[in-house]
Amino acid sequence: GNRGKEEEKVSNALYYLIDLPGYGFAGTVSESKRKSWDTTTRRYLESRCNPDYSVNKEGGMRTVFLLIDSRRGVGSKDLDVMDFLDSAMLSYTIVLTKVDALSTLGWLRVANDTAGVVAERNRGKFGWCRKEIIGVSGKVRI
Repeated sequence: GNRGKEEEKVSNALYYLIDLPGYGFAGTVSESKRKSWDTTTRRYLESRCNPDYSVNKEGGMRTVFLLIDSRRGVGSKDLDVMDFLDSAMLSYTIVLTKVDALSTLGWLRVANDTAGVVAERNRGKFGWCRKEIIGVSGKVRI
């Protein structure tokens, strides 16, 4: 039937977008479950390290999109994740979500603050965070 065609489409995909559990809102999940997710996620990401992201390494990851709620800005957990991504040599791009909830001035402030965090992290060392910061909204086109 169609199963072979579905697998062929998946194997020829240009990219995969994978939502990893436990980083953002996880409701009433127990602490032990969160730790289990954290361990699994770290192992998965470490197994996909591809420092030469210009080469299409089998199973290599070109970038991680780190989603950060723009209403809160970069927090301590985000910095911990950035530390991990840097140590794992994984390229990552910061995506600020829910920008529709901010005024234009609020968006400019959080984007500027985030750019400052990236610049400070990359000062004097090689950082894996890409300089561009993306803003997204689930409600309005930006």
